[in-house]
Amino acid sequence: MDKNYNSFLKQTLLKLISRFCFAGFLLGFAFTPVLAQSDLSFSPTSLSFTVVQGGSTANQSSDLLSSSALTPIVISLNKSANSEWLVLPTVLEPLALDLGLVPLSFGINSSGLAPGDYSATVTASAFGHNDATLVVNLTVTAPPPPVLSFTPTSLSFSVAEDGNTANKTSTLSANTGAPTDLTLTKSVNSNWLVLPSDVTLDELSFGINAEGLVPGNYNSTVTASANGYANATLTVTLVVTAAPALSFTPTSLSFSVAEDGNTANKTSTLSANTGAPTDLTLTKSANSNWLVLPSDVTLDELSFGINAEGLVPGNYNSTVTASANGYANATLTVTLSVTAAPALSFTPTSLSFSVAEDGNTANKTSTLSANTGAPTDLTLTKSANSNWLLE
Repeated sequence: MDKNYNSFLKQTLLKLISRFCFAGFLLGFAFTPVLAQSDLSFSPTSLSFTVVQGGSTANQSSDLLSSSALTPIVISLNKSANSEWLVLPTVLEPLALDLGLVPLSFGINSSGLAPGDYSATVTASAFGHNDATLVVNLTVTAPPPPVLSFTPTSLSFSVAEDGNTANKTSTLSANTGAPTDLTLTKSVNSNWLVLPSDVTLDELSFGINAEGLVPGNYNSTVTASANGYANATLTVTLVVTAAPALSFTPTSLSFSVAEDGNTANKTSTLSANTGAPTDLTLTKSANSNWLVLPSDVTLDELSFGINAEGLVPGNYNSTVTASANGYANATLTVTLSVTAAPALSFTPTSLSFSVAEDGNTANKTSTLSANTGAPTDLTLTKSANSNWLLE
């Protein structure tokens, strides 16, 4: 065969192959089945975020599902315009939706956003599927103003008069930042309140100096300040109670007795302003042997007696002291007046007469008196062999 014939055969063969392939293409097209579109969907179909201006918030998820089981498909995610604040998940490989669902995580970047409400729509697309849409809402709130605060906001103390009590604490904090120019001040007439010497955003210790305070209720307000921050206030209350003390009622007893005589006991009640001490003791001042103390000492009515034997007439004094551990002493003043025994007396104590035998002489007088009282049952007697003496 010559070269022209060979060229003719090649061209004819190419034309036949071309026509055969074209016919096969048409035949394949004619018999290719039309696949039904599947649906993509999000669950849930919307997400809502809230964030403080310039702050951050946790991601949220929505599950992407397909209405039919297919081999892994390539998903594309797109968001609406002006939604740079919405951070989409990165889909780097086909998603196996035939496993049922795929959770997708969405985030927020609020940097540069002004307070307000924002919304975006995310569209999920895949070949052979109807699109799914997810609505994402964002609320950006204005940051709260810088504020200081105490926790707790009040402290209460109770102390006995001129006593001591342990410090108490309150934590000072700021809702934002860390101010370094913190100061504490307290209201007037609060010298009893001891402020911490070092003021920081931390647990602060407050103390009490009750020296010189009379029993009663006291109040003070502590104010924490820092430049650019709203102040914080701490209320401090103090109750000063009377120191534990014993007392006698009445605080004095007075006795009067005739020389070597007797007199009835008298009582005074011993009490405590708080508690019930059991270690009570009574002591009396020196040179008070004439004062008889009760043998049983309790918080009760106590009986005090007098032994005037051997006492000469005059005035005597003693101080009884009641004591108990942890209590201020109580004192009872006891006075005794010893009077001379009741007696009659003549003034003058003697009379002298002179008379001639069988004669007469004038009467003489002596005054009879009593050192106390006015007896009405007076009698006179004379010694034997005194018939010459006329009464």
